[in-house]
Amino acid sequence: MMRTSACIHATVALLVAVVLGTPSIAGSTPEAGSLDPTFGVEGKVMGTFGGDGNAIAIQPNARIVVAGSGVVTRYLSDGSLDTSFGTDGFVSFNGDAHALALQPDHRIVVAGDSEDGVALARYDAHGDPDPTFGSDGTLVSTLAAGATAVGIQSDGKIVVTGEDSTSWDFAVLRFGADGRPDRSFGHDSKVRTEFTGMAFPEALVIDGDDRIIVAGGAANRYFALARYRPGGRLDPSFGDEGTVKTTFGPEGIRAGAYAVLVRPNGKVVAAGFAGGNLVKFALARYRRDGSLDLSFGRDGEVVTNFGRGAEVALGIAIQTDGKVIAAGFTRRRHEFYGQRFALARYETDGSLDSGFGGDGMVTTNWAGPDAEGRSVAIQADGRIVVCGLVEGLDFHESALARYLP
Repeated sequence: MMRTSACIHATVALLVAVVLGTPSIAGSTPEAGSLDPTFGVEGKVMGTFGGDGNAIAIQPNARIVVAGSGVVTRYLSDGSLDTSFGTDGFVSFNGDAHALALQPDHRIVVAGDSEDGVALARYDAHGDPDPTFGSDGTLVSTLAAGATAVGIQSDGKIVVTGEDSTSWDFAVLRFGADGRPDRSFGHDSKVRTEFTGMAFPEALVIDGDDRIIVAGGAANRYFALARYRPGGRLDPSFGDEGTVKTTFGPEGIRAGAYAVLVRPNGKVVAAGFAGGNLVKFALARYRRDGSLDLSFGRDGEVVTNFGRGAEVALGIAIQTDGKVIAAGFTRRRHEFYGQRFALARYETDGSLDSGFGGDGMVTTNWAGPDAEGRSVAIQADGRIVVCGLVEGLDFHESALARYLP
C-alpha cells in the first residue's frame, strides 16, 4: 500500500465517525505561521504540474526541489519555476516519485515506484540525468513493491525503504553510489523486518552514526520503528532487539507513523496519526535506546486536535531552535470535500508553540475543494515550505505553500 491520496482518503473515511469541536482557522494571528506574501500568489503556488507534490528538499542556494507523479521540478525562492533546471524547470521520472534526498555534491536522488517495483533516479545539480548512476541515471529493482523513502549514508551509499515484494513486512534496500545493489547489505542487498500484523514502512532517516531508522505503521494499531546498524543488521541497542512498537491509549486506538527525524542529540521523533473513530496528529519521541522520552508531551507522546475532524501528519521537520513542524491535512466530518493543509509547531517539550498561528496550529484553504500537505522543509532563513496536492472531481494538481517563521 503506497502513500496516495486515494488510500489516505479511504483510511480517513473508515476512521471518521463523529464531529468534534469547531474549525480552527488561522485568521488574526501573529506573523509566525502566516502565508509568506513574497512566495507565489499570496504564499501559494498551484498547478505547476499535474499530479502530486510528494517530497520536498531545499538546496543550499535556497532553490526548492519537489518530486511528484512522474516529474521532478525546481522553484526559485519567490515560487516561480527555475527554468535553468532540466527542461524549463522539469525533469521526468519513470514512475511515481515518493521521496528525494540531496547528496553533499548537490546531486539529487529520487525514489518511488514503477510497474516493476522500486524506481530510482539521480540527477546532477542542473537536473540532467547522471550517467554514472544505474543505466543512464535510472534503475529499477524488483526487491520491493515500491519505495516510500530514501536516505544517503556518509559513504554515498543509497538506502531505500518500501513494502516487501513477497510479504507485508518492512523492506530496506541499499545501493552503491553507482546504483548497483550493495551485496554486502543484509541478504543480497536487502533486509526484511517483520512486525505483528501487516506493516507499512513510510519514512527513513540516517542518523549521525550512519544507522538507518525506518518508521511506519503495523496492524493499523501502532507506530512501528526499526533501527539498523550501518551494515544492515538490526541494532540490538534500540528497543526490543532493534524494533519498537508504540501504541496510543487503550485498545481500539488506531495509530501509524508517516514521518521520522533525528534530533542533534540523537533522539528520534516520529509523526503520523492516532485515534479511535476519529484520528488526530500524533507524535512520539524516543531516547537513543528506543524507549519513549518521558520529558516529551505525555509520557513521550503528543496528540494534537485541530478541532475539525480527521487529521493526519504526513511530514516533519526540525528548526534550528529545536522546534518541530508537523504538516499534513485536516478534514471535517460529513464533508465529501473540505480537506486543508494543516501544520502544527511544537516546543522542545512537545507543547504547542502558541506563537505559531496563535495557538500552535495553522490550516490553509486552496482554490480546489480538497488539499493535502505531504512533505515539509525549512529554509535557511527559517521559512517553512510545504508541498502536496489540490484536487477536485475533475482535476488533480500539485501545490506549494510557504509560511513565515
